[in-house]
Amino acid sequence: MELYYNGTLIDFRVPDEDGRYRFEDLPLSYGRNDFRLVFNGPLGQTRTEEYRYNLDSSLVRPGEVNYNFVAHNDEFGQPGSIAQLEFGLTGKTTVSTSYVSAFTGGTERHYGTLGVRTFLGSYALDTSYIQANDGGRLWGVGVQTSVFGVALDADRFILQDFVSDEFLPVPDPVSIRDEVRLSGRLPLGAQTQLPVVLSVRRDQLESGEVETELNFRTSAYVRRTALTNTLSWQDRPSYDRLQGSLLVSRRFLGLGFRSVVNYDVIPGSDVTSVSLTGDYDLARGYRITGGGTHHLNNSVTLWNAGFSKSLGRYGLGVTGQYATDGDYGVGLRFFLGLGRDGRHTNWNLAAQPMAGYGVASVQVFVDENGNNVMDAGEVPVAGVGFLVNGAYREATTNEAGIARIERLSVNRYVDIAINQSSLIDPQWQPAIPGVSLMPRPGHVIKLDLPIRLTSEIDGTVFLLNEEAEEADRGVGGIQLQLLDESMEVVATTATAWDGFYIFSAIAPGQYWMQVNPEQIRKEGWETPGFRVVDVPTSGDFVSGVDFWLAKDLPASNKEAMKSRNVKAAGQTRAADKPSAIDHSWVSRQPEDNFTIQLSTVGSRSSLAHFLTEHGIARQAAVVESSHNGKVRYLVVYGSYANYGAARGAFLNLPDSLRKAEPWIRRFAEIQGMKG
Repeated sequence: MELYYNGTLIDFRVPDEDGRYRFEDLPLSYGRNDFRLVFNGPLGQTRTEEYRYNLDSSLVRPGEVNYNFVAHNDEFGQPGSIAQLEFGLTGKTTVSTSYVSAFTGGTERHYGTLGVRTFLGSYALDTSYIQANDGGRLWGVGVQTSVFGVALDADRFILQDFVSDEFLPVPDPVSIRDEVRLSGRLPLGAQTQLPVVLSVRRDQLESGEVETELNFRTSAYVRRTALTNTLSWQDRPSYDRLQGSLLVSRRFLGLGFRSVVNYDVIPGSDVTSVSLTGDYDLARGYRITGGGTHHLNNSVTLWNAGFSKSLGRYGLGVTGQYATDGDYGVGLRFFLGLGRDGRHTNWNLAAQPMAGYGVASVQVFVDENGNNVMDAGEVPVAGVGFLVNGAYREATTNEAGIARIERLSVNRYVDIAINQSSLIDPQWQPAIPGVSLMPRPGHVIKLDLPIRLTSEIDGTVFLLNEEAEEADRGVGGIQLQLLDESMEVVATTATAWDGFYIFSAIAPGQYWMQVNPEQIRKEGWETPGFRVVDVPTSGDFVSGVDFWLAKDLPASNKEAMKSRNVKAAGQTRAADKPSAIDHSWVSRQPEDNFTIQLSTVGSRSSLAHFLTEHGIARQAAVVESSHNGKVRYLVVYGSYANYGAARGAFLNLPDSLRKAEPWIRRFAEIQGMKG
């Protein structure tokens, strides 16, 4: 399999007999950290696993405490353990401490650590302190950022008698280490870019001597062949050395070929070793491998071959190797991963390790009532795929709407979302954008991701005839905006030649709709106001949300146009229509609903004049009350579930009604005033 980092081939591995593989010491830079594993099939097809990591995913949320404890035996059978505690100090700062026990140089050592990770603008800063039980100490500080599109990583470590797996016990140990890493792309022509990585490490030893190491890696993809070349220059007090390694990967006739050529440049130019490996997938999860490595310094060639089963309920591997110096070996491995299902009592068997990774058991269903919970009668959805940190994962839901997403990175936040391209019904849309969670080793997290039926909103924008109140034709090219309750534009569309428009895939909820104010200003039209549109959870379409436009009209026609827009706005809501002096209608409205009080008058004659003058006798309700022994009539308009909807209707009122200085009130206040 091949490992790509931000689209660049950086390494490849042949899995062990049990199908396991490991890529170690992979640095994370500021910006993109996209890793892609490519598994090649027998007919040239590929299966990929994508992993995306952001630096801020390592931060702990404010006030949260994360901890973990790990005990293990290393490859030599030596015991070790790690206990770690992390606390989210702020949204941009995490404090951590840990205890580590490990064998180094044949001696068991214990370490206590303290670290702070924070983000300041476009900079990620790390500070750390490590105290060993033998008195050794290490101080570290690091910064990661991006400069002109180039990722920059810089670190400094100061050591005092400090020994670890990285800093081994030697006669002249490191006292100060500085590291700088730059990664970016060099432009080659108008459409070609060459990925490059440059890293420099400078070690100052206790004796005062300095050791420097410089690595330069560049990659290319030519004629379906991936090539990566790495040059490494080492400057030591006793010698200088320049070495190189060329990686080549290509698939041909269903076979995957990979080659590594290691060579020296300084002090002498020579090829030191050449290896060629190949693999062929017999079926999904079944693979045969073979290859050889020739070492030119001792003329020994090592041949190897193997068969493995790495998918399904168990793993199996058989390997054999032979060296021309007479050494040989045969290996047989059987592997079984065992874990509980997150939603049932049954056990899951797997050919891949499970204990060291997190697992999410995700249930997808059509949420008919919008409560984000799968209730009785709601339908599960099969065949739904997922994105993990924005990258595609192969797992899909079964007939019960459940998928098991395995091999999640632990102890850092992971974002899981529905892959919208996998939804077969165009009206379906995720009810929530996704969920951020922190997987734990061997732990199954149960997660519900509801799908809601979306709707369409349609209508027509008319151009009002200058000679009459009736609209005579639709008008094309009108820009319409759909706003949420915070007045943010969430969708836009434009009318066709006949004035007809459609907003598609609109999630349930309440929205405001308007003609683009900039277009109204530019064309000099009279403002047609807002429409308040309720999109139901049933997926039913909302039709007939119309607008009337006009300009350069006499005052009487302007009021007519305004009245038409107000009437159209009222048609977007299913309302319980009132009639004048209708106490029963007012009583039926929920106390928490809002209404618009248009005016207060002191006599029936004044009331009749007001209703007739504004043409609202069939739309308004009148509440009769008394104050200091005098009868008063309150004229109210509409019933709205929230203040935003009432505000939208308020802004749609004709200028003649706005002059009466109406205001928005709750029904609870008005219902208590009835006489």
